[in-house]
Amino acid sequence: MDRLLRAFELIDLNAPPPVNDDDLAILVADQVLLETWNRFAELNVLPRGLQLNQLVWDDGRVWVVEFPLSVGHESAIGRIQVAFAMAFGLLTSSPGRANLTGPNGLNGGQLTFAPDYAYLPLPMIPGAQVPLGGASLIVEFMRNQPWALVRPKLKMYRQLDGLQYIFCLKMSRAMRCWSYELYDVANNHPAYPDDAEHHSFSISEANAPVNHQHFLHFDSKRVLGLPLDAQLPAEFPDHVVIDVVALAQHARMTARTAGEAVAQYFNLYL
Repeated sequence: MDRLLRAFELIDLNAPPPVNDDDLAILVADQVLLETWNRFAELNVLPRGLQLNQLVWDDGRVWVVEFPLSVGHESAIGRIQVAFAMAFGLLTSSPGRANLTGPNGLNGGQLTFAPDYAYLPLPMIPGAQVPLGGASLIVEFMRNQPWALVRPKLKMYRQLDGLQYIFCLKMSRAMRCWSYELYDVANNHPAYPDDAEHHSFSISEANAPVNHQHFLHFDSKRVLGLPLDAQLPAEFPDHVVIDVVALAQHARMTARTAGEAVAQYFNLYL
C-alpha cells in the first residue's frame, strides 16, 4: 500500500517539467501483488483525485496501471461539452460517449474507437444532412501520451462520413506544457492527409500566454450537419469558439484543487 501511495504522489502538479516533457508515459506501479492492488482500488477516494483507466496483469501480479484519467483530463472534456451545450442546447446531439467504427486500411477490416468527446448531431434542424450515428466533431485529450499513439485513430476518423473537425489536445504530466492540433476535415480529402499545424504553449500558477492566438473556431453549420447555404437558427451562434489557454488553466486549477483535497484526506485518515 505504501508503495502505491508513493507512486501516486509522484504525479505532482507543481513539479518542474522534465527535460523531455513531450512523450513521457505515466507508469503508476509495477509488479504489485494483486491482493494489495485490490485493497488499494477499493478505497473510496484515490490519491491526487485520480481514476483508474487500464490495468495489465500477469501471474497474479499487477504489472502496470496505465495512463490514469485525472481530474484535469475530465475537466477539459467537460469544458468542451459545456461549450457546445451552451451554443446549441442539449437536444441537438446524441448524449453519452460514442463508439465510432470505421475502416482500418488493412484487408478491409474495421476499427472501433471511443473518443473523449464526439458531437453526434441529430436531424432536429430542417436541412440537416447527418449520417445515422455519425460524428461531425471528434476531440481527443492525451496525458503524457506520445503523439504517435493518436495517429492510427486520426487515420480512421478522417474516413468517417460527415466528419468535419478533429481536435487533439495534449497535456504534460504537470499540466504545464500543452500542445494541440486541429484537423479541418472535408469528405473529399484523402484518407491520409498531411498533418495539421501543431501549436503549443506553457502555463504556470503565475504566468500564462497573454493576448494569445490559441482560439479554435468551429463553424456551427458544419457541426450541426447543415449545408453552407442552409439557414442557421437565429438563436445559434455562427461559430463555437474555444479558448484553449482558458481551458488549460481551468483544467489545471481543477486538478490542483482536487489533489489538495485528496492529499488532506489521506493525511487525516491514512
